[in-house]
Amino acid sequence: MIAKVLVPADGSEPSILAARYAAYLATKTDCKVTLLYVVEPTRLPYSIARFSDEKQHELEAAMEEAGKSILRLTQKELVDAGIAADIIMQKGRPGDIICSVAEEDKYDLIIIGSTGYGGVSRILLGSVSQEVLHAAPCPVLVVKERGK
Repeated sequence: MIAKVLVPADGSEPSILAARYAAYLATKTDCKVTLLYVVEPTRLPYSIARFSDEKQHELEAAMEEAGKSILRLTQKELVDAGIAADIIMQKGRPGDIICSVAEEDKYDLIIIGSTGYGGVSRILLGSVSQEVLHAAPCPVLVVKERGK
């Protein structure tokens, strides 16, 4: 039985589609849905990284505000379907955080969007959905945009 579903949100179209899948599943099974946004630590080149502490805090605050906006946008997909969803925001490497939250809070399913990058893009950008697929402690449903 699927009682708890975790949906990582990043603002992409596949992420929004993953939320729609979760909303549909919740209407059919009455499962609990949680949205997760991960604020990834900034990786600035050394010459730029010598920000003052104040500037670094400003950058982190802006990233957190962007995350809150993404969570609100994604949560709207669930609210429009009549589903209440919890939201979580954490800092760290997205793949690691998604898997650790899923394990610690004993989620039954992760529904994650995939941008469908291939080849060189995947090598350069990495693939959070791929990482989650291999490391998750529970089943993972990967949602892609049609035609990708």
